[in-house]
Formats: sequence, C-alpha cells, structure tokens
Amino acid sequence: MNKTDEFLAKSIGTAFYALAAAALVFYFWLSLNPLRMVTPLGRVVLLSVICLLMHIGARLIAGTLSERHRLLLLKSNLAVWFGLYLLLLITMTLFDDYFGRGSMSMADWNMETFRHYMKNSFNLLPFATVADMFIEWMDGRIGARMFLYNIFGNLAALMPTALFLPLLFPRQRESKIFLLTVTGMVLVIEVAQFATLSGSFDIDDLILNVGGAYLAFAWLRACRGWDMVTKMFLPEQA
Repeated sequence: MNKTDEFLAKSIGTAFYALAAAALVFYFWLSLNPLRMVTPLGRVVLLSVICLLMHIGARLIAGTLSERHRLLLLKSNLAVWFGLYLLLLITMTLFDDYFGRGSMSMADWNMETFRHYMKNSFNLLPFATVADMFIEWMDGRIGARMFLYNIFGNLAALMPTALFLPLLFPRQRESKIFLLTVTGMVLVIEVAQFATLSGSFDIDDLILNVGGAYLAFAWLRACRGWDMVTKMFLPEQA
C-alpha cells in the first residue's frame, strides 16, 4: 500500500470512528434525557450501529499497521464492545426508566412497607417466580408477551458473555471458570438491584441468566463459534 492509499485509509477509518463517537454521545444524550424513553430494542440497535462503525473504521486502519499493532487495535475494539454490552446490561437492570428502575425511595418507608418489600423482592425458592407468572398468564392477569419477555429476556440477557469472555480471556473457554464468572456477575447484579430498590433478588433470575449464558457457551464451543468469530473480527490472531 503506497502512502496515498495509507493516508486515505486512515482518514476514512478515522471518520468512521468519529461517527461512532458521535453516535455514542447521542446514545448517552437519549439515555440521560428525562423527556426521552428509549426501548431496549432501540438501545441494542443503536449500540450495534456504533460497533459496526468501529469495526469498519478498524478494518480500514488495520491495513496500514504492522501485524502487532493491527491485532492490538482489533482487540481494543472487542474490549470496547464488551464494555458497551456491560453498560447496556447495567443500565437496563439498575437504572432504566423503561422498566421503572429507580422509582422507589426509602424516604417515606415504614415497617409495613419494608416487610412488603422484603416479601415481594426476595426469593430463594427455585422456579417460584416462574410458576407464579405462569399461573398469572393462565388466569389472564398478564399477557403472553409479558410472560415470554420475562422468561426469554432473562435467558438472553447474559448470552453475549459466552462470546466476549472466551475471546478476550482464553481461560474463560473452560466451563467451570466461565460458569463461576457468569454466576458472580449475576449475583452482583441481583444484590445491586435489591440494595438500590431497582428490582429484586430472585433465584429464578440467577438460574435463567446463568442457564442462558451456558447454553450459548455450549453451542459456541460445539460449533467452533469462537474460531469463526475470531476469523471475522481478529483475523491476525486466527
């Protein structure tokens, strides 16, 4: 690649990174604006666009770099995407107005309110919440969409960890280490939800979150998914 082509590739690549940065600023503006409520799907789409812009920018710039610096750039991209996923996860589980997070306050609580919160926001009986929701669905108190959204939403929430963790940290390809890591992440989220009054500590969430993540982990390992993704996003490492 001659110097003119290198300059052009770097310039266009940098422009894509600038677009990604602008899109990220727009994402934060939407998230922090009380007059705007972004749906979970809207958040996922916008963050996916940011990741795509970064990937295009990286591939353009990578062609002008040495192999070592090329791999560093692409790995950095992957680390940023994982960070954006964690940001999305934390936002939706702790702060998102779409799910009514952060709407409670202890300022006006009394003992009766505290007992009610403990009774309805702390569950250690496996599948009790799932069973209750199923009964409510059968009785017509909640719609099928809400029931399925809660079940499959919890199953899917931690599935991206099965992709990011093994790619960024090779030891995470070991089942036990991956399960311990994901279980720890879910426990931190559950405790934080309970402590900040933004949700409940529910063993069913732990089971569904970890179960969904491990299903994705097992599938990616069985079909050599990590190798395919590495060839796509980290070709120098492959």
